[in-house]
Amino acid sequence: MANEKTMFEKYRTEKCLCPNCKKDYIIPFKAKADKAHSFYCPKCNYEVHQAPAINID
Repeated sequence: MANEKTMFEKYRTEKCLCPNCKKDYIIPFKAKADKAHSFYCPKCNYEVHQAPAINID
């Protein structure tokens, strides 16, 4: 299972069908895919967000 990608890694590297409507692809919101923390479906407005992990020493 170590080789499995997370949902956001898949969204950033692959075309992924919307899990909600299955009619369009998830696209990045106001950023390039490799830097995006939010993705949405233009057909049904399904949204998914990821809070960036920040480590402070």
